[in-house]
Amino acid sequence: MRIGGTGGSPDVTVKVIDFEPKTTLALTWAKSSSGNWYTSDRGTAADIYETTISVHGIELVMKTLMDAIEANRDAGSNTITLSYFNRVDDRIFGADLDYTGNISATILKLDPIAQKSWKGFGTKLTLRALSPSFVGSATFPALAYMLRGYEGDANFSVYKEDNYAGSYYYTDEDNDAGEFTASFLMKTDDMRDLRRYAATQRGTSFTINDIPGVFAPWGPRKGGYPITCKIKELEDKGMRDQNYWNVKLTLVEEVEET
Repeated sequence: MRIGGTGGSPDVTVKVIDFEPKTTLALTWAKSSSGNWYTSDRGTAADIYETTISVHGIELVMKTLMDAIEANRDAGSNTITLSYFNRVDDRIFGADLDYTGNISATILKLDPIAQKSWKGFGTKLTLRALSPSFVGSATFPALAYMLRGYEGDANFSVYKEDNYAGSYYYTDEDNDAGEFTASFLMKTDDMRDLRRYAATQRGTSFTINDIPGVFAPWGPRKGGYPITCKIKELEDKGMRDQNYWNVKLTLVEEVEET
């Protein structure tokens, strides 16, 4: 990957060892007394696409990188240009950004440079993409490869209060809405589409007819499929190997309002 800035310093090409995407959609979630979840949305322009990457190179490469960052600071610029991505491995902000051209970014954090091998040096950079472009079809993919262990049950709430005379009454939710959390392996194309789906549908409900290996996502008291739900949380854990990603999903049940 190539990193360029302003101020006349030359671009520098570094090797990306690993990366951890962190995407924060500008959604604030709140739960109603019915058990349904709703969102307050500041819009896609307020979504945040960040990453922490480990980069490696010989000592001269790391020095050139520091010179580029210093020149950027001297020029009063917050923007660097990222380019020449390895399109198989270097999807550093997540699978759904467009890496065919340049990506403008800003550096939020820079770790000290450390020697990693006989002639190799490395550091970690925390970056935020600025007004990125996206690819993908925004469709919810099949949840085919679930990792071991999941949580799925209805939120069976019982809350009681007593009055002055000593009698009790219920104050719990009208419905016991379900919640399902699990981690999945996804191919790059599916991960790309899932990220676009979450970013564009933004808290709307949809239907799932099957999750292999899960007979009752909302627990045995709720029964099976189809389920109507929303994506409450999507945690992108990065690439598992060359063509697979690890993602953690939390789905919440959409129940009938009473």
